[in-house]
Amino acid sequence: MRFVIPDVPWVKQRASGWCGYATLTAVLRYWGQCLDQLDVAAFLRGGEIRQDDTSGDWKGVGFNIYVTIGQLAQAAMNMSDHKVTLAVPELYQRLERVSCDRSMRDAAFGALRGSIIRGVPVIIHHVDHFYVVCGFDDKEDYYCLRDSRENGKDYKCITQSHFESVWSRRTRPDEGNSNRLDTRYSQLIIRPKNGGA
Repeated sequence: MRFVIPDVPWVKQRASGWCGYATLTAVLRYWGQCLDQLDVAAFLRGGEIRQDDTSGDWKGVGFNIYVTIGQLAQAAMNMSDHKVTLAVPELYQRLERVSCDRSMRDAAFGALRGSIIRGVPVIIHHVDHFYVVCGFDDKEDYYCLRDSRENGKDYKCITQSHFESVWSRRTRPDEGNSNRLDTRYSQLIIRPKNGGA
């Protein structure tokens, strides 16, 4: 089976750590919304974002460049009129006391592939980087991604086994915070509320 969503925009992240802003911007642009990753950063950080003329660092009110997949979902809900679905398997584990076994993995891949088949690009999180998944090809054994760190002319294609190893990797806890949510198999799905996919 092969499905590749054509014309998912590529947005180059402005600086290290801006992958979340860039991927959300790309998906919202795919759905026709005209915005810049500075708009996303300003929304999430509660004010104007500017670049320091001397250091080149980005500054803003309480500005921390790193965001979580939950924060991206919140921004998508507030900055657009699209339907936003956030699936984080560990959250279900904690609520329902289930283990992250093969069935959870299969459910995550089923949701991801189903979205792609319907023409809906999906944002995924891998340890410390966000990607937009745009397609897959079972015969040729690859997934197609938009990576905000790399050249955006073409989709980045990686083998299905490499993709699974990336997506299934456990999130590193923050320094001194071992309770950080594990984002293995997490996905952010944004689609029009009326019509569309």
